[in-house]
Formats: sequence, structure tokens, C-alpha cells
Amino acid sequence: MALHVAERMSRDDADVVLLPPPRPGIDVAAKRAEAKRLETKAKRLAAMFTDDEITEAQLASGTRDIRARLARIAAQLAASSQPDPLPEYREGRPADEVWESMSLPRRRAVVRTLMTVEILPAARKGSGFDPDSVRITPLA
Repeated sequence: MALHVAERMSRDDADVVLLPPPRPGIDVAAKRAEAKRLETKAKRLAAMFTDDEITEAQLASGTRDIRARLARIAAQLAASSQPDPLPEYREGRPADEVWESMSLPRRRAVVRTLMTVEILPAARKGSGFDPDSVRITPLA
């Protein structure tokens, strides 16, 4: 189970998987589009500095402004009236390290959030665990 959770939460989109929705009234698509435009501006600003079109002070000032606007957008998108089901995975730590730090009840809650686990009739007789008797279906 730990491998399935760690694999899922190690993907590139793990920081946004199952994020609670923003508060009503926030235009998510418009905010994401604005963030993308700002990121493009930051790249253009860096290119202008590289080409000696602007000074270091102008680069620093522009970068500071863009970062502040991106932070406001991130805060607006993160603002929700619902709790985050996976807050531990938003801190930037490796997924397997986060998993190891959790209590057993919290691990169970994370598994219930990310996947369904179904125990099937064992295909083989005898004692011992049969891994083929477990079906894991991702939810997110």
C-alpha cells in the first residue's frame, strides 16, 4: 500500500491532487491564466536582462512585483471553506518520507482518500498472503 500511495503522491500533479475547491466566486480558470501570463512575463524579463535591455535593478523590481502577484493568486486559489484532505503532502517533502511519518489511522485515511482497496477471494489455497487477491483502484 505504501508503494501505491508514494507513487501517486510523487507525480508532478501531487501538489494539486484532491485540493479542496476555492471559495465560491473565484474564477479558477482566469486566475490560472493570469498566473501563466505572469510566469511568461518573468521569463521575458529575464531574457531582457540577459540581452542588456534592462538593468539589474529593473530585473529585481519586476521579479519582486511578479512574485507578489503570483503569491496573491496562489492564496486566492488555496482559500477554501473546506479542509484539505492531504495537507501533509503539500509541504514539499518526499512522499515516502511523509508516509513513514504518519500514524496508522492517518495512513488508513489517506488510502481511503486516494484509492479503493478490494479484497478478492484468494486464488490459491493455504496460509500466507496472496497479493493477487487485492485489487487497488485509484480515485485521484
